[in-house]
Amino acid sequence: MTYRRRMEIGLLADYIREKLDIQNHDFDIVDVVRNRLNGTIEYFSFADVLKGRREEEIAKVTDESFEIRINETNANTRQRFSIAHELGHLFLHMGFGSDKWRETAIGDSRQRKPGHYASEEEDANEFAAAFLMPKSDFEEAAKKSLKDGRYSLEVIAKQFAVSEDAVLYRGRNLQLWT
Repeated sequence: MTYRRRMEIGLLADYIREKLDIQNHDFDIVDVVRNRLNGTIEYFSFADVLKGRREEEIAKVTDESFEIRINETNANTRQRFSIAHELGHLFLHMGFGSDKWRETAIGDSRQRKPGHYASEEEDANEFAAAFLMPKSDFEEAAKKSLKDGRYSLEVIAKQFAVSEDAVLYRGRNLQLWT
């Protein structure tokens, strides 16, 4: 992903947080989906995955609503990132709120041009990270967590209600660490 694309996605995430009046770091993302964006969340089990019936995804339900499907057996922090990831598809690839509002973010990846599917997934991951951990807030939290020349991923993760893996991803993309 280019630096410019990363910055564009970050600005979009900041804009949406502002429009939705999200001010704290550990906000209830399920409430945001249901009560501010008119979406629904359906939880499915690991057994459904084993049977090949489900995967995490987002789909248009009506002209004003959508549904996100999430694996209920994942940790809360993973579910939170997955929901934000699907919101990334909603805003970046589906045109939610515009006249280009599409049925799904990602169709059958075999019908895509090589690399296209992966770039949409990377976009959605970048959106999720920026939406849950805004750049300036993240940089400040990282700085405050610094002790003896090491960042505390655990401290940062708790502040943003995300996993340490999500913190590691965000810090790498912001070039705070390698």
